[in-house]
Amino acid sequence: GLIMTPGLLREGDLVDSNNYFQLAIEPEFVITLKQDLAEVPTSDRELLEAIEIVQPGIELHNYVCHFSPLKQQEVICSNGVHAAQLVGNGKVRASEVHWQLEGVAVFKNGELVASGVAADIMGSPFNSLRFLIQHLRKRGERLKVGDLVIPGSATALISVVAGDEITCSFTNIGNVTMKVV
Repeated sequence: GLIMTPGLLREGDLVDSNNYFQLAIEPEFVITLKQDLAEVPTSDRELLEAIEIVQPGIELHNYVCHFSPLKQQEVICSNGVHAAQLVGNGKVRASEVHWQLEGVAVFKNGELVASGVAADIMGSPFNSLRFLIQHLRKRGERLKVGDLVIPGSATALISVVAGDEITCSFTNIGNVTMKVV
């Protein structure tokens, strides 16, 4: 998805659990673009050249489900349960990321609670990015220089509460930590 400014947090910001409904998180690759993308690049090299930096991130969700199992309509109506995006301080070039095997481990209060690899995101975050570009293109829109994009998570949602500390550790991208108050 495309990150909107009002829900953008930076590493070091305290996350107030009272601002969310049943707060849950996912680790995210946060991609910043250095060129407009109106057409879907055919090669991974073209996508690499379009990315300025990649940062570690934590997506925050209002994890409220009125139907079991969760239905697509409810996800759409709730903005994909997306509530905010916390962006880590670390920055790497796109060429430093292994877009299939980049690992991520999620630690909650120091205990490993989830892990995955980039390939868990539609085979590669690049596939997700191509899907987004194509979707926007059909609507006459495009990704623009400076846009932040999150391609999806390599893990399932993880519930968190006040007092929790979450660290998402990526193989090459680095770590990002969030404290919930």
